[in-house]
Amino acid sequence: MQETSNNLKWSRFNFIIENNKGFFLYNSYSNCLLNLSPEINALCCRLRDGLCHYEDFLSDEEYKYFRDNYILVEEDDDLVETLHMHSMARLYSNKSFVLTIAPTHNCNYACSYCYEHHRTSKPMNDSTGQAIVDYVKHLKEENGLEVLYITWYGGEPLLQIERVCSLSKKLCELGVNVQENSIITNGYFLTKETLEKLKCSGINEIQITLDGDKQTHDTRRPLLK
Repeated sequence: MQETSNNLKWSRFNFIIENNKGFFLYNSYSNCLLNLSPEINALCCRLRDGLCHYEDFLSDEEYKYFRDNYILVEEDDDLVETLHMHSMARLYSNKSFVLTIAPTHNCNYACSYCYEHHRTSKPMNDSTGQAIVDYVKHLKEENGLEVLYITWYGGEPLLQIERVCSLSKKLCELGVNVQENSIITNGYFLTKETLEKLKCSGINEIQITLDGDKQTHDTRRPLLK
């Protein structure tokens, strides 16, 4: 039996999800996703609620996995502080650059709460796209930029999928380490073909925005007519 720590506890970053495909445990700190059997799900719920101890049911291998993926932690506040420090380091270091790109402000949804009340109908043009590439190239050559974090935003960025993919490829070819290349989308245009295009262009993370179940989502976020 390997050495364990009695100080470990259930992380606040853990979420237990149930749907028609079963039970899942997701940790938003490590981005770990586990498919749980009904029995393990029940035990994890008891662990979360303080009704049992992890040593009661976790094997050595499972304990190590839970610890290494921050499902079990000594102190959540330390993780929050680490996230904050990483965020500040990214913001103030001239060796890294956080870039948010909106290829369009248009959207296919008409969300009642959207802050974009005065959308422009013009998407990003070639000159603006090239200016972004030139600026990142300048940061690399003049400031020694090493790491780039990219987020594609909108509007709905997938309305300009070709622009997103083309510009992403150009940025990835500049010789800077693209640590994150993520897109925030409502998911309406996601298909296997679209996913393949995004993957080939260097995009490695997708965040899909949802508002509750289907009925709630469709009420709050109707398609634009």
